[in-house]
Amino acid sequence: MMSLAELPADTMPKVVMSWRSTHHLPKRQEFRVEGAWGMHLYTYAATVFMDGVRMEIQPGFAGFTPPGVTMQYRFRGESTHLFAHLVWPHYALPTVKLPFVFPVGPTFPEIWRQLEACVSWRESQPLRADIRAWDVLASLVAVSQPDLGTSYPVVLTQAISLIDSRLAEPLSPAEIAQGLGISRAHLARLFRTHLGRTVIQTVREKRLERARYLLETSDIPVKQVATSIGMPDLQVFNKAVRLAFGNSPRELRQPSIRFQV
Repeated sequence: MMSLAELPADTMPKVVMSWRSTHHLPKRQEFRVEGAWGMHLYTYAATVFMDGVRMEIQPGFAGFTPPGVTMQYRFRGESTHLFAHLVWPHYALPTVKLPFVFPVGPTFPEIWRQLEACVSWRESQPLRADIRAWDVLASLVAVSQPDLGTSYPVVLTQAISLIDSRLAEPLSPAEIAQGLGISRAHLARLFRTHLGRTVIQTVREKRLERARYLLETSDIPVKQVATSIGMPDLQVFNKAVRLAFGNSPRELRQPSIRFQV
């Protein structure tokens, strides 16, 4: 078995199953999922064996389960977790290595809320669920590797993770600061010092970069792309994309344009 979970985090996955699951009895249960990665958020303590390798999980932990791996859980009482089973296109290549289980930290309640949304949308709005699962994955990458390629303070990484998970929603600097337990002024200083931009500028840039990715790599309708990044007004969205990238959303979908930007 590989020592770390190797995931194609730069490519949007498809959610084939997601659920809120509560285990009671028996206290020992075994699971195996073929062909899909499992992404979990845990609210309980338990021992888990992954193909015989022992690991401990605690409330506030996240975990990833590779396809085809046997998972044996030893529960200690009523145990509730959220999960999503993810598959990627055949061309997607691993871009990150993550621990199989790790503590999420103070952003766990927000990431839990995001995965709950994925669960609620899977049947009625599958595309929205896919996007939200991708947001959750991005957030977990950020919190599990706070110093990967950067010298950012952990709280700044957590702020960026929170932004990534809520691109489709209204999000103010005050809400971000409150979610992290810091002052708005301190949050603003972190962004100015380490990123050279304001919180609002960062939110906007991340939304537009997400839109660009979806326009260039998928056939998701432009209206849905706009809605998925919190810009449901097509006129506003078209203007923002053209200002940021020099082309309209539909032009970005043309292969001849993609290689120019």
